[in-house]
Amino acid sequence: MSETRLLYNTSLKNVAGKIRVEKSWPACTSQRGSTMCTFLTFDCLSPREEADKRFSYFTTQLLPKVLKSAVQSANTVVFIPSSFDFIRVHNYFRRMSGISFTVLSE
Repeated sequence: MSETRLLYNTSLKNVAGKIRVEKSWPACTSQRGSTMCTFLTFDCLSPREEADKRFSYFTTQLLPKVLKSAVQSANTVVFIPSSFDFIRVHNYFRRMSGISFTVLSE
């Protein structure tokens, strides 16, 4: 971001001048107590198998429970911190028919 701003401030010149627009959105609010955060654990003995076991647990145990619940299937956010896991889950969702999802990344 700083390189872009430096380029804007020093190098861009034209007859009419410059304008910079910064988009801002209002903060997202939720009612107190209406948001539930759940952390789950799964068994894995080998670090080498962790990614595959995590994906398997998500697709076979967690996702079917979420899709079965009418409330959770419509109002669920899945946070995936690893880009490799994100790509894997995104591709899985794209292959599945009947799953409606939106991707928010970077």
